[in-house]
Amino acid sequence: MDPIVIDRLTRRTILLGLSGTVWTAACSPAQQGEAVDETVPKAALTDPIVDIEDATGGKIGVAAVNLASGQRFEHRGEDRHAMCSTFKWVLAGLVLYRADRGEESLNRTILIEPDAVLPYAPVTGPGVGTTMAIDALCRAAVVSSDNTAANLLLDTMGGPRGFTSSLRGLGDTVTRLDRSEPALNENADDDPRDTTTPLAMLALMEAFLFGDTLSEKARQRLRGWMQESTTGLRRLRAGLPRDWIAGDKTGTSLNDQTNNVAFAIDPTGATGPLLVVSFMNVPEPTADERDFAHAAIARGLSDRLR
Repeated sequence: MDPIVIDRLTRRTILLGLSGTVWTAACSPAQQGEAVDETVPKAALTDPIVDIEDATGGKIGVAAVNLASGQRFEHRGEDRHAMCSTFKWVLAGLVLYRADRGEESLNRTILIEPDAVLPYAPVTGPGVGTTMAIDALCRAAVVSSDNTAANLLLDTMGGPRGFTSSLRGLGDTVTRLDRSEPALNENADDDPRDTTTPLAMLALMEAFLFGDTLSEKARQRLRGWMQESTTGLRRLRAGLPRDWIAGDKTGTSLNDQTNNVAFAIDPTGATGPLLVVSFMNVPEPTADERDFAHAAIARGLSDRLR
């Protein structure tokens, strides 16, 4: 058998085993006035992710929080990763933010011109020559990851520079967008363009999805679009509690980067919500390998943080 095939079979076997791992080490509490248990070795918190990194040969950045208890977890939380399509949920959040402030109308329509349509445009592609409302473009970008919709929305706020400037105005000094689709997916080594960190992305999720950055109606709309998305059902959502209300946004490059950000809400209100960011740079990943790895991370964190 080809050595590469053997290697991939081994990686998949390891990941399948890790997908059932329960992380028993205590994560660091983040509630004000609560002391961190310094007796827990840092390695004990990160061993499962290190095992996944070893199995895949990649680098993984993770950040997570239980908003009810304040418990948090991070692994390589300040490492930069290409956002790929995970930026689209943030883009939709910024559009909703502008609409809340009266700077944009979700009912305003934009013409879908032929030269604007990119290869991956499942929603806007069939609509060439017609108009779509800003609200519909946001939904297309988040639910279907439509590239054309994302670029049209970027244009409404001054392009990638306007996107970044808007985040700076909201206090995010890390996340940056430098290019539009599809160039932003390049993921070149040591290139800071179009990147963020797990901790910065987690902060954006807290602010936009569950904080007071958006109005309640806008928060519900944004979370609803992420709940509708089906592209990540086998990633983080596969490891989150099955009976919880979950939403996510995926991002994948042709150059090793595989991302997923997700939230899960306990319908009983007993705990959570849980927010998880998983950025993964793995050489030559198969779809199953990257999905298993994200699911293993989510399962371990949801068992530990809730």
